Formats: sequence, structure tokens, C-alpha cells
Amino acid sequence: MSNLKESLFDIQINQLQVINKLSETWLWFCDRNQSLFEKACTNKPEKKVTDHLLGIATKQHIECLDKLNQQAETVAALEQAFEQNIGKKHSKKFQYQDKNQLILTTHIWLYLQGYLGLAFSLSNEYATQTAQVLADTSNQVQSIRTEFLESYYLGLDLYKARSKHQPFRWLRKLLGR
Repeated sequence: MSNLKESLFDIQINQLQVINKLSETWLWFCDRNQSLFEKACTNKPEKKVTDHLLGIATKQHIECLDKLNQQAETVAALEQAFEQNIGKKHSKKFQYQDKNQLILTTHIWLYLQGYLGLAFSLSNEYATQTAQVLADTSNQVQSIRTEFLESYYLGLDLYKARSKHQPFRWLRKLLGR
């Protein structure tokens, strides 16, 4: 049986600081996606585990982004009500779980894109789109995007390290092996 959490640890996902910062959300991600991961590995054993991981992260990212977009107005009104009634300082103590799920999932997804050596331009675009959804102000978009791209670059560093040890990797990739 394939274990999602172990497979993610095998590719050193634990390098991401967000895993420790959002530990409950990390457990949610693993629990929520474990059965789908098992099915994917069982139904398509010829595929690499990392391809399954990317597929799951992509699916989860789409779901989290859609959910947050659908609830954006309601959440903004709720946050405003908290600030007005208990003050800005205390309102920050409340955690919006759907937002945390999107943040964690985006970091995992971008890490996997880097780990697989996928194009930066697409990863940058996805990071920007997600940052725009999460940001309260336009100034925050760049900051959030930069944090997301750090995950991409962590994965990319591992991709480059693996590629150095496999000089004919590009040829195998070209031939589909």
C-alpha cells in the first residue's frame, strides 16, 4: 500500500517550513488525499509516484482555490465584523482553515513543480494568481507570491541535484522513459 505522507517525505517535502507552521492543515492534506493516492498508485502503477503526487496536489489546489473564491465575500464580511467587534489585534487570532488549506496546498504544489523541473513561467503565474486571491492589499501580492516561489525553488534545487547524477536524463525524458 502506498502512503502519501511517506511519499512526500521521500522527496524531502519536510524542507517546507509551512509544514511545521500549519501542522494541523498538513495532517488534513495527507488524510484527505490518502485514499485517492492509493487508488492512483494501484490503477496506474507504471506512472512515477511523483506524477501521482503532482496530480493530487493539482486537484487539491483547484478545489481549495474554487472554495475560497466562492466564499470570498462572506469571509471578508466575517473578518470585518470580527475587527469591528473585538478589534484588529484579537481578530487575527482566528484562523480561517480554508485559507490555510490553500496556502499549504499551494506550497506543496509549487514544490512538486520545481522538484519535477517544470517551467518556472507557469509556476510563477500560479503563484501570482493564488497570491491575488489571498492578499488583503495589492502590496501583499508580491510578498505572498515570493513565499510561494521559495517552495518552487526548494524543489527545483533537488531536481538540479538529481539531474547532475543522471547525465542522459534529458534523452530518457525525450524518449518517454
